[in-house]
Amino acid sequence: MLLGKRVVAENNLTEAEGYWYGYDPNAHTSPSQAFTTAAFRYGHTFIQGKVMRYGRHHQFLGAHSLRFLLRHPFIIYEPGRIDELAMGLVDTPSQTYDPFISKEVAGHLFQEPWDHVGLDLPSINLMRGREQGTPGYNFYREWCGMRRAETFEELIPWVGNHTAYLYSTLYAHPDDIDLWSGGISEEKMPGALVGPTFGCIIARNFANIRKGDRFWFENPGFPSSFTLPQLREIRKATQSKILCDNGDRILTIQRWALRQAHPIQ
Repeated sequence: MLLGKRVVAENNLTEAEGYWYGYDPNAHTSPSQAFTTAAFRYGHTFIQGKVMRYGRHHQFLGAHSLRFLLRHPFIIYEPGRIDELAMGLVDTPSQTYDPFISKEVAGHLFQEPWDHVGLDLPSINLMRGREQGTPGYNFYREWCGMRRAETFEELIPWVGNHTAYLYSTLYAHPDDIDLWSGGISEEKMPGALVGPTFGCIIARNFANIRKGDRFWFENPGFPSSFTLPQLREIRKATQSKILCDNGDRILTIQRWALRQAHPIQ
């Protein structure tokens, strides 16, 4: 869902039928700086400003501003609320992948109940990258096989005319664009939820994590390896099944928990 079938296949991330024979003891499994400071923070653009609660019959029950729940999760102590919050997560659509971030985390992040403002998540993301010396968006475009932009006009096919114009008013050169900002501004790849630069960084990191992990559950030939019948049972597990098995009174749920269910006709 995140990377699209093409990028998954190109990076050998498809699920194996039986055992997987891609283990490489020389693969570096640590997440890269670009991954941890920027690319895998793609989800910040999907955040909804409200936390929704839905009932066991998928009926809307209520909504809570996110700013008042972060670091104050006392709602989960109330009987039945965890089921309602879980149903809210599977029934509520995410925001679209774009440069816009909910005000609940952009200016009101970790806001105390008695205060009027909080922290600003986009600013934190940019400062994190700068403090750690993460190369910019243009550097990683080239690293991922795309042509390095020498003018802001060259970015229009990737981020759109308006965003390219705004960047031109803020920066002297495309090299100055921060990786997180440029990454979330890209147009999504076909069949994916992220753009090509973040898709490239995320895919390469997960490919290395899989290749270099001696205890990867699909690996054969080790004392820790699962049998083929065990692998078949493991692959039957889904996120929806985990939610159903652990909820108190979750009656129905879509087969794939991260895909919003079609409306009942």
